[in-house]
Amino acid sequence: MDGAFVRWVSLEAVEYFPATSSAPSVRVYSFGDVDDSGEPRARRGWYDAKGRQPYRGGWRTPVPLARIASRFNPHRMHPVLHVVMPHNGVDFAAPVGARVYATAAGVVTSVGFDGPCGNKVEIAHAGGMSSVYCHLSRFAAGLHVGLHVEPRQLIAYVGQTGRVTGPHLHFGIRRGGTFIDPLTLRFDGVNVVPRAQRDDFDRRRAALDAELDDIPLPAAAGSSPETTEPETIYEEP
Repeated sequence: MDGAFVRWVSLEAVEYFPATSSAPSVRVYSFGDVDDSGEPRARRGWYDAKGRQPYRGGWRTPVPLARIASRFNPHRMHPVLHVVMPHNGVDFAAPVGARVYATAAGVVTSVGFDGPCGNKVEIAHAGGMSSVYCHLSRFAAGLHVGLHVEPRQLIAYVGQTGRVTGPHLHFGIRRGGTFIDPLTLRFDGVNVVPRAQRDDFDRRRAALDAELDDIPLPAAAGSSPETTEPETIYEEP
């Protein structure tokens, strides 16, 4: 039947309107792979108006958005003992009480006080991996040895127990019993359109915006045909 939807030939841009009428719409654009010369460009996928593409890694950050205060360093000068002592993990600066989440699915193997590490949780993961969380102020309700946890499940709260100079989470990863740098794991993150392709992306976005603007939309339920939504402005970096 003429006028009936059959299938998508291609999908180049999408505008999403949230259920909340006061929330602005969001547009995403298909971009990437190779240009006409065959040179590599941004990873193929969907990017927002600022050229960003979130992705999920195999691991999660235990304290989202926290600043890294100290990195993995086998030759670090210990700030309390003032001797060279390996720093077998990453320190996340965060206030006492900030939530700490499991970095991946696994089984809790240790919960309790452990000397210089202070209050500690250890979780065993698939592939001979385990994660360690130190200096905690307290543990999540119901946390116990043998408990299966999911990624991003609350397990504890940041503190300053044990041998520390201030509140933070010490986060370690063992592989086969040996500590490795946690930042070598693939965590959640954001891909960004490379600077060399940014002009191409901006031109494509402008062209797709023009096409989206030309698509007639039905009036929202309960609103008059004359009512229009305010224009959403995206600030470019």
